[in-house]
Amino acid sequence: ARMIVRRSEAGPGPVGFAAFERGFTYPFGAGRRFRIDHGPDPLRFFRAVGPAMRCTAEAGGAVLGTLTATVRRLRDPAGGQITAAYLGDLKVSPRARGGPALARLAREALAALAGVDAAFAVVMDGTEPTPDRFSGRAGLPAMTALARIAVLRIEGAQPGPWKREDAVQARCDWRRLSLGRYAACGGRPSLRSLIPPTWLRL
Repeated sequence: ARMIVRRSEAGPGPVGFAAFERGFTYPFGAGRRFRIDHGPDPLRFFRAVGPAMRCTAEAGGAVLGTLTATVRRLRDPAGGQITAAYLGDLKVSPRARGGPALARLAREALAALAGVDAAFAVVMDGTEPTPDRFSGRAGLPAMTALARIAVLRIEGAQPGPWKREDAVQARCDWRRLSLGRYAACGGRPSLRSLIPPTWLRL
C-alpha cells in the first residue's frame, strides 16, 4: 500500500493510533518499562508547551510512524531569545523501520518548522535508538547530546524538619495542580492532562 504522511494541529489521532501507541514501551529504571497513552487527543500534552503539530505516516489504513513538534520562544545563553522546536513522540513501527517512514516524517516536520532557529528532543535513559544513531541522515539534521537531566529524584532519608508554614505552602501549591493542570512559567496554569497528578510526599 502507498504511504501517505498527514500533518495535523488538532483533533483526535488517526484511526488505529491507539493500537499503534500500545506497541511502544519506555525504560523506567532497571528492568522496568512503562507505556504512554495520549488519549483521544494526542496533542493535548504538547499544546500545553506551545503551538503543536503531529505528522503521521500511514499505509493501508495502518499507522506506521509519528513525529510531533512543539514550538516556543526560549532564552539563549547570551540573554537573547530563539524560536525552538521540541521534537517528541517519534515512533516508527518495527515493520516500517529501514524504509522511507522516518525520512518522510522528517521532511514533513522540517517543512512546517522552516522558521525555527533550533530543535531539541528528550530521550529517557535506557532508550536504544538514540537520536545520534538515526539523525544526520534520512532528512534529519544531526543531533548530539547536550545534557543529562534528573527530572525527579525521591531520596529515602527524610529531609530536615518541616515547619508548619512549609506544609501549608506545599498543600496550596498542590491544590493549584490537582485539576490536571500545571503551573506555567510567567502565566496562568493551563490544561495539560485530564489525569490528576498523584501526591507523593511533603
